[in-house]
Amino acid sequence: MYAIEYTFLISAIAGCFLVYVLIVFCIDISIRAVKLGFLQLIAPVPIVSLLDPREKGSGMFNKWVKTVISTFMGLFIRLIAIYFAIAVVILITAGGAEFYRISDNTPMDNIFVRVFIIFGALLFAKELPKLLEDLVGVKFDGGSMNLKKRLQSAPGLGAAKAAAFGAGGLVGAGVGSAIGNYRATKEWNADADKSGNTELKRSALMSAIGGGLAGAGRGAVSGVTGGRAGIDSAIEKTRANQERNAKAMKADYGAGARNKDRFAVATGGKTLAQEMEDNYKDFETKNGTYTSTYTDPTTGQTMTETHSNYYQSQEELFQAQQELSTYQGFYDDGLSMKNERGETVSFADSSSIESQRQAFMDEYTATPGTSTEQEALEKREWAASRLAEKTGVSESDWQKYEQKVKAKDNYRSKEKEVHLAQSELTKRKIAAEKQKKLQDSYKIGSKKEVKKKK
Repeated sequence: MYAIEYTFLISAIAGCFLVYVLIVFCIDISIRAVKLGFLQLIAPVPIVSLLDPREKGSGMFNKWVKTVISTFMGLFIRLIAIYFAIAVVILITAGGAEFYRISDNTPMDNIFVRVFIIFGALLFAKELPKLLEDLVGVKFDGGSMNLKKRLQSAPGLGAAKAAAFGAGGLVGAGVGSAIGNYRATKEWNADADKSGNTELKRSALMSAIGGGLAGAGRGAVSGVTGGRAGIDSAIEKTRANQERNAKAMKADYGAGARNKDRFAVATGGKTLAQEMEDNYKDFETKNGTYTSTYTDPTTGQTMTETHSNYYQSQEELFQAQQELSTYQGFYDDGLSMKNERGETVSFADSSSIESQRQAFMDEYTATPGTSTEQEALEKREWAASRLAEKTGVSESDWQKYEQKVKAKDNYRSKEKEVHLAQSELTKRKIAAEKQKKLQDSYKIGSKKEVKKKK
């Protein structure tokens, strides 16, 4: 035989319920004990208020007295109630109480009867303040059996709850931001290795620490002020900041560049986005050149080319078109022409003419003793006459045709330059717009920030 017999499910449920009820009692009593101590602490204030004639009758002192009485009665009624409930429990468990059946008035002993009477005694203790309130007409604030509501009304527990949410936000947002920055920096360093720009590599650890501290700060503040919703909002903002910082890192728009832009806003200077916008506008409206790079497929070397910007290439194309228009009517279609024999003759471009010219020049045999310069001149004149003869036109018409082909080649070249410049202009414009969006995402140059700077 054992003094106590433990039944797994029933004993566990009963024990949890009793603990729950006792915790609610403890919170109720502790709230009123602290409240009574506080009223005692501020007692001099309502007492001094009696000196003010306007406060007599319904002033601060009367309210304080009423609150003290209500709190005092509420506290000690609860103590009386819990002691009464404990006395009933002791009486039931110690065997001092006997139970009889209603049907035949014979003694009985049923464990469930004892359990439910214990429950009833505790619940009655909880309802006693409400019962006395109805009897005497004085409000004792019977409270609620809802533990969540009791915790919310407990002094100091709201701050503890806020601190807990703050800690949760600090950890959640801080860890998330640190991981995001670490991954973004790793991707940046991988791109730097692929491009050969190893000097651009950054410390992933320092980036993670910086991002973690920033995210932790946001998470803690949001957790304290907004609770669970604040934590969720902080984590969502942290994710958005990670994406924004990843874009900024790829655009080489780090903290240093952002601070430089903020300084420019404060001093009336130009931000990076404004400089990029001015750059593409100048590219579109002013004379100038730009360089582009490409990889030579044969040597594998990086080559640099200089091109006219959009405005200048448009001007050069217009001039080439004007030059080409002077030859209108000389040819029938494109670069073809009718010779004296009625045949259609055409060359694709100047290079095909030069190829044929070189073949004729190779056939030429100079007179012995002719100087090198003179020989080169004779070769070229002889080749020109041979080209005119083969084509079936006069030498003067051939010269005009050859000039027309060169003008056409120049026009094609300028058209290509315009297309390249158009592509470069679009690229610069898109880059400026992306930079402006990136700058706006950090609220740099916004009206609010400008006002704050002023």
